[in-house]
Amino acid sequence: MAAHQHLPQAPITEALVAVDVSPREGLDFLGLKNAIESRLPDDYYVKGPISEGTVELTIAPGETAQAAHQRAETGLRLHSTDDKYGRRADNQALLIA
Repeated sequence: MAAHQHLPQAPITEALVAVDVSPREGLDFLGLKNAIESRLPDDYYVKGPISEGTVELTIAPGETAQAAHQRAETGLRLHSTDDKYGRRADNQALLIA
């Protein structure tokens, strides 16, 4: 059998497909998770949650610096059982790789 060669200008062998969606009113992380897990094909599993966070720093002369942060789970990372394919679903989009 011939050995694999790395071509200097190989054709594209991967693609990302992103679908922007408008979530239904009131959809939260738990609702998204339940909807996805109830329809998940056997050849995919939930790899982990997707989190969004914000950090706010307040720095003023002569005062003590203050920090505030927020974090929320907003979606799920999914992988095929052979780890060749991934999907990402959150309350804004579905990404298939």
